[in-house]
Amino acid sequence: YQDKTFSVKALYDSGNTLMTRKSEPVHVLAPSIWKELIGEDPWKEDGFAVPYQTVSETSVMPGIYLDEIHLKEKAIKEKVLVLRRVPTGLGSMEFDKAGECQMLLHRDTFD
Repeated sequence: YQDKTFSVKALYDSGNTLMTRKSEPVHVLAPSIWKELIGEDPWKEDGFAVPYQTVSETSVMPGIYLDEIHLKEKAIKEKVLVLRRVPTGLGSMEFDKAGECQMLLHRDTFD
């Protein structure tokens, strides 16, 4: 994103059904990674709002388009899936206490 490159551990989330208003699948980043990419203000001028609903609320999260994501399956290191112009939203909390998982992939990532 904007010439920033880093590696994160992602989890395929079959329950992630988030979509942009243009019906594009949205992946979700942990707040710690989002802050590294974006800085303190989570809303970017060139960003967008991702509508979501939980059991207790309906709201929107900030979203951006990542230039590229290179997905490597842990067991098959030579296989890489490259996604371009990837809609990504800001998660509301870290995904695990150890900080090992920093991204949730959309359920349609591998379709």
